[in-house]
Parts: sequence; structure tokens; C-alpha cells
Amino acid sequence: MHISKLHIAAFGPIVDADITASPGLNIIEGANESGKSAVAMFIKFIFYGLSTRTSGDISEKQHYINWGRGYASGYAVCASGDRVYRVERTLNVKTSSDGKPKYSESVKLLDHGTSMPEQLTVSPGEFFFGVPESVFMNSVFSAQGVDVRPDPAAMRESIENILCAADESVNVRRAEDILERTRIRLMHKNRTGGEIIDLIKERDELERLEEESRDSAAALISAEVSLADVKDRIAESAKRAAELDEISDALAMLERRRRADKAEELKTELARSHEELSHTVAEGVDEQFISTLAVAVRDLDRVGHLRAEFDKRSAEVLSRDSAPGTDGAKAYRTAGRRSTISFAMSVVLLIMGLLGIIGSAYLSVSNSPIAPAVIAVSAAAALGGIVSFAVCAAERHRQGTILDRLGLDTEEELDDAALEAEERERELNSLREELDSAERNAVLASDTIFELSRSAGLGDEVAELSAANAAGRLGKYVAEFTARRKSLEAECARLEGQLAETAEGLRDSDIVEESRILESEAGVKASRLTETDVLRLRRERAFRAEQTEGLHRREVELEREVASLRSVAKSPAAIAERLSEVRSQLEAKTAAHDACIKALDTLRAAGEGLRSSIIPRLTESASEILNCVTSGRYSSVGVSPSFNMSFRTEEFGTRELDYLSAGTRDMAYLALRLALVRAMFDGKSVPPVILDESFAYMDEKRVSKALSVLRSSGMQIFLFTCRSLEASLCGDCEVTHLPHPDL
Repeated sequence: MHISKLHIAAFGPIVDADITASPGLNIIEGANESGKSAVAMFIKFIFYGLSTRTSGDISEKQHYINWGRGYASGYAVCASGDRVYRVERTLNVKTSSDGKPKYSESVKLLDHGTSMPEQLTVSPGEFFFGVPESVFMNSVFSAQGVDVRPDPAAMRESIENILCAADESVNVRRAEDILERTRIRLMHKNRTGGEIIDLIKERDELERLEEESRDSAAALISAEVSLADVKDRIAESAKRAAELDEISDALAMLERRRRADKAEELKTELARSHEELSHTVAEGVDEQFISTLAVAVRDLDRVGHLRAEFDKRSAEVLSRDSAPGTDGAKAYRTAGRRSTISFAMSVVLLIMGLLGIIGSAYLSVSNSPIAPAVIAVSAAAALGGIVSFAVCAAERHRQGTILDRLGLDTEEELDDAALEAEERERELNSLREELDSAERNAVLASDTIFELSRSAGLGDEVAELSAANAAGRLGKYVAEFTARRKSLEAECARLEGQLAETAEGLRDSDIVEESRILESEAGVKASRLTETDVLRLRRERAFRAEQTEGLHRREVELEREVASLRSVAKSPAAIAERLSEVRSQLEAKTAAHDACIKALDTLRAAGEGLRSSIIPRLTESASEILNCVTSGRYSSVGVSPSFNMSFRTEEFGTRELDYLSAGTRDMAYLALRLALVRAMFDGKSVPPVILDESFAYMDEKRVSKALSVLRSSGMQIFLFTCRSLEASLCGDCEVTHLPHPDL
């Protein structure tokens, strides 16, 4: 894998910069503070991100967030095999309410040609190189100002894992730690604690309790046996009850099926009744028809009733010629007036006659010549008075005769009778007017009845009948129709009620589950049961329920008894069971402890062997590189298992690397890094090597030799330098000049 392009949108002091890289040696030249170290860290940022850990006053994330834009962002175009990828990463920062920075980061892996995203479950560095950040930083990344010597512990662990498991993520050291912790958990080195020691103590205590409980546990054993027997019987009863429940459920399902079939039959019958009712209603006799007929019949009945009432009233009036009435009252009042006048005249005439008699007697005494004339006039007046009185008596008798004829006793009764007669006359007149109106309505009603008869199809049948008879026939037809409709409506209501009752609960049935139950063994048995079998099944279910309840009561009693016995005596069976379990656990944990010790010894021996086997390879590769750079002066170097380096000369023998100059020492450790990379990534995708000012202490000759080694390494290398020397000596390698910070 190699990087072909870097685009830095914002990172540290750099914004909107593009750097093109070749698969081999790439030199990034720039003055101090031009951003060389930022470019180097940008490569690490793209593949592994930045850390929040602080090595000084600020963390990596705080250091490389661009001050002007407030974020770090960019991408790298990478070629791996026959595919080209683009890795994009963005780091944003916000200040929280407590004034602390809050970071959010996103990373994408895209197909560079199509920009389609690729699934990424690990960091891009692990995706491409197969190593975590720590291995990357201690092998291929040499930062400025940091000891070029790799971290011995990290390199030893990574190399050991790679050679042992072909996967640097499988941590052998971690496996050793897990095995050691497991061993300590099982048993401490001085046998003062651990799970095995605890089990030994428990085993000894259980053996003592087992010995003590042999003579005192007979009752407990008996109770436990009884309890076990009861539990078995409960289980057996529960099993049989479950079988009966399954058969009962199947019976319920069968009943549900029968109800469902019955419901379908009722639905069909109900649909047929509804259809017949619809046809009946469609015959034309609706509520309006019945209402119109009722009004017409009412009008016909009313005219007959009014006519009969009028005839009755008229007959009553005619039958009362001698009864109290207006004429009788008039005759009675006329006789009364005559009687009054006759009485008054009789009184006046009698008084005049009496006075004339008295005057004629006086005149006779006086021998008046008019005495005879006065006597004659007085006699005539007296006779007239008598006649008038007779007339008065006759009229009074006539009044009495009128009252007797009318069957009345007093004149007040006669007045009341007269008023009653007048009222009757008015009622008769009103009845006559009402009768006239009713007769007109009856004519209209007759027309309506015949019209309704024709609409009902009875026109020919009632054509020769009277309106009343036609109304009667039509009423009979309506009654028959209404009865038929009500019968159909009642039948529909009855069927709907039966359907609702039959279909109740059927809507929630699970057809699949129902079929499964009916096709099961319980369903087959249920389908073969007779009514007698069903009754027997129900009785057995009730019996099982009572039996189980009794067994549970007995179980509770026995459990109480066992608990009481256990409080005073330990159960040998329980102790023996636990003792057997403890012995089994002790045997298993002892075997596990021995296995841990054996595995630790084997793993440590294998690790030492692996490290011993890789050291000669590293020594040979590093010596070859250092020999080339130093022109044969230091042709033999040594690498210890802790990755400390030494060199050998003919004159002084073997010496530590610290005896050499800074430039030579850096070159030696750089040679060790390149040797490590060759060993670690043999046959794998090699990460790009980043060297930041790694040749700062070397002269021109050694720089030229080192560059030659780097060009021939077959790796992609980014060499960052503030000098123009490396660029002038690199030959045809890719050179990028960073702009001067003052420009």
C-alpha cells in the first residue's frame, strides 16, 4: 500500500495544501515552522486519528486543530493492490458549558473512483496495515525530537504476537496475564488462599458433617423419601392433568369448529332471510303506503261516525216536541204575561166595582138619580174583574200544564232546559258542518283507497266494491304484508341473535394454532370421544385437580417436617451430594491450576524461543543497513532481547551504542527500525515510513548512503528535512518544497 496524494484542508498551521507522493522515497523540505511535522502528523491523523492524552501542556487534538478554522480535516488517496481508496477524516471541537473542549470526529473510507463508501469497522491504519497505533508509532513513525530508538516493550510484544499467532491483535502478554490471574484465583503461591484452598476447607468440613449426621438422619431420610415420592406423584398428576388439559383444549377447538360451521350456516340462512325481506319490502307497501291508507280509512270511518251521530242528535231533537225547548219556553212566558195582565185587570176592575157599590149605596140613600147607573157600572166592573181573574187563573193553569208536559217543576228549570235546547241546536248545526266536511274528505279518501289498491295490484279485485269494502280488503292485504314483513324481520333478528351468540369469541381464533392442536395426538383423541367419554374426562379433570391440591398440601407438610428435621440434623444425602460436588469441583480446579502452570511455562518458553529466533534476523538486517551507511566501518552490530544495540570493533571489542556519535547512533536505531519493519510486515501491506529530521546529525556522505538504502528498501518513505542537502542527493525521488513561513 502506498499514498499517492495528501490533501490538507486544515491541520495545524497548514490550510488547503496538496502533496503528491511516489511509491518510493519522498522528501518534504521546508524551513523551521513551515509545517513539516504537521504533515508527518497529518499522515498519522488520517490513519489513526489524534490522541487526547497530553504529553506537555496540550493534547495532540488541541495542538493540531487549525486556529483559524477551528477544525482539522483532509484526506489521503491510497493505492492498495488494484484498488484506489480515499480516506477522509474530520475533527471538530466545541467548548462545553464548563469551558472544556468537546471533540467530535468522523472518518470515511471511499472508493476513490466511484466515491462509494466502504464498510469500516476498525481504524483505517488497522484496515490497511493490520497493526494498531502503538505498533505503527514504534516501528515506521520517527517523530522529530523523539528518541529514534523503538520502545522495547511494545516492539517485543508486537513481534512475539506476530510470529506466534500471525496476528498482532492477539496479545501473548495479555494471555500470560490472564493465565497468571487465573492461577492466583485458583490458588496462591504460598497456598494461603484461592478457590482450591476454600474447596479443601469445605470438603474437610463436609466430611466431618457427613460422619456426624449418619446416626441422626433416619427420620430426615424418611421424610425426604416421602417428599420425593409426593413430588413424583405431583409431577405424574401434573403430567396427566396436562394431557387432560390438551384433550380439553382440543375439545374446545372442536366445539369452536362446530360453532364456526353453525355460524356459517346461520350466515347463509340470514342472508336468505334478508334477501326475502328485501324482496318483500320492494313490493311497494312501505310506511308511506300504510300511513296514507290509515288516513283514508280514518276519513271513511269518520264520515260514517259523524253521520250516525248527526242522525242520533236529530232524532233526539225531533223526539222532544213536548220536551223543553224554545217553543215551550215562549208559550210558558206568554201565559205568564197574560196571567199577570189578567190579574192586574181583575184587581183594578174589582176595586172599581167595590168602590162603585159603595158609591151606589150612598147615592141610593140620597136618592140620587144616577144611583142605578152607578150600580150598573159597578156590577159590570165587578163582573169584568171576575172574568179577568178567571182568565188569570186559566193562564196560570196553562203554565202549570206546560211545566207538567215538560216534566219540570219550576220556571228556573224551564230556563235551564231552554238554554240546553239552544246549545243542542248549535251542536247539531256544528255537527252538520263537520259532517259536510267529512263527506268531502270521504270522497277523496275513496279515491285514495282505489288508487292504493291499484298500486298494490288489487285494482281488479276491488273494482266492484264500495270504498269501505275496498278499504277492508286493502287493510287485510296490508295486515298480511305487515305480518309477513314482521315475521321476516323477527326471523332475521332471531338468526342475528343466534349468529352473535354462536360467533362470540370466534373472531380471535388462531387458525394455524387451532389446526396444530386438532392434528395433534390430543386432537385425534378428542375427536373420538363420545358424550360418555367427555363426561368421564371432566370427572377425571376434577379428580386430578382435587388430588393435586391434596398432594400440594401434603408436600407443604413434608417440607415443613424436613425443614424442622434439617434444623436439628444434617441430611446425609444433601451432605453427600454437596461433598461429591465439592470433590468434583476441587478435582477440576486442581487440574485447571496445573494446566495454567503448564500453559504459563510453555507460553513463556515459546515466547523466549520466538524472541531468540528473531534477534539474529534483526541483527543481520540492521548490520547490513549500518554497514552500507557507514561504508563498512560498523559492519557488526548486536541486538539484545530487550532491543538494546551494541557494536564491535577490532580495536576496542564490543561497546554499547551510546559510545557512538549522535548521528551514527540515530542511524543505527533507524537501521533497527527498518529491520523491524521487514520482519513485521513480511508478505503484508507495509505502512509508509515517516522520518522527521532523522538525518539532522549526519554529514553529506552518510546522508547520501542512507538515502541510497532508503531508495532500495522497496518501501514508501516520507523524509522530512529543513535542509536542501537531502533533496540535492536524492536523485529522481519525489521532492516537495513547503513554503517559507514568512512568505
